[in-house]
Amino acid sequence: MRRVIQLLEEIVVAESGWLRDEVEFVVVDDASTSPIALPSPDYVIHRLTAPAARAGARNAGAALAQGDLLAFVDDDTIPVTGGWRALFGAVRNHPKRWISPWIVPPEWDGARADQLLEMQALATNFLVVDSSTVRELGGFDEELHCLEDYEFSLRARAAGVQLLMYTGATAIHDDPKAASFQVDTIRFHDWIRETPRVWLRTGGPTRELSSWEVTTFGAALYSRVVLVRFLAWGLLPDVIWRAFTASLAHTPRRPKLRRALNAIARARAARAGLRSLPQPQQRILAQQCAAASRRPAPHRQIAVLPRPEIQ
Repeated sequence: MRRVIQLLEEIVVAESGWLRDEVEFVVVDDASTSPIALPSPDYVIHRLTAPAARAGARNAGAALAQGDLLAFVDDDTIPVTGGWRALFGAVRNHPKRWISPWIVPPEWDGARADQLLEMQALATNFLVVDSSTVRELGGFDEELHCLEDYEFSLRARAAGVQLLMYTGATAIHDDPKAASFQVDTIRFHDWIRETPRVWLRTGGPTRELSSWEVTTFGAALYSRVVLVRFLAWGLLPDVIWRAFTASLAHTPRRPKLRRALNAIARARAARAGLRSLPQPQQRILAQQCAAASRRPAPHRQIAVLPRPEIQ
C-alpha cells in the first residue's frame, strides 16, 4: 500500500499538473489483521471493524472523499509512469465519462499503446469517476459476492456514462492469488455463478446480452463437450463441489487436464447460477444465451475513439 501511494503522489505532482494539496488520499483498511499504518498524517485512514469486501470498502472510501473526482485504486495495482495527465483530464472535463488505464499483468512486456477505447465494462483495479454520478447510482452493490465492478459498469452505462480505457496510461495488476490453480478456478467459477444475478439486477430480460454474458457465461452454460455438461451436473450438490475443489489443491501437470477441470468448473457455475433465478427468468436467460450462440459474439470493446477526444 505504501508503494502504491508513493507512486500515485509522484504521478499527481509530476504528470497531472495539480498541486499536492488539491489531492486527497483516503485509505480504507478492510478489517485487516494488521492495521494499516502510514507515515504521513495527510492520509485519511478509515479502518472497518468488520470485513466489507471490495464493494463495501470502496463505498466507505467514496463516502469520506471530498473531491469532484474519485480514483478507486486497489492495493495490488501499481501505476506506471506516463500518460496520467490525459487520463485524469478526460474525466475532469467530461463528467459523464469514466476512465481506466490499461491494466496489464506483471509479466507483460509488449509495446506501449496510445489509444482511447470505449468499453462495455471497466474493472475497478484503477478507475477514475466523477463523484456526483457515483452518488446518483448509489455506489457499489454490497449484496453481490463478486462482479461488483461489472454490475456497477452496467448501471453506469444505462445512466448515460461513457466507459473509456486509455492505453497511454498503464497500471500493473500484481495479483498474488493468480499463481494458484485452485484459487483461480474457484474465483472464475464464482464470477460465472454470480452472472445471472447481475443480469437480473441490471434489467437483463429487457436488454441485449453483454460480451461477458455471451462469451463466458453462455459458453459455459452450453459447453460443446457433452461429457463436460454431464460432469457439471454431477458437481451441482455443494458437498460434491467442495470435494472437487479440495482436489484442486494439487495442480495437475498436464495442460489438457487443467483445461478440462476448469471447463467443468465453469459449466457447473453456469448451471448453479441459472438455477438461482426464478423459473421464468431462467427460461429467458437460457433462451437469450442459446440465441446469442448462433450470432457473432459481441466484443467488450465498443469503439476506438479519436485521440483528441481525451483532451
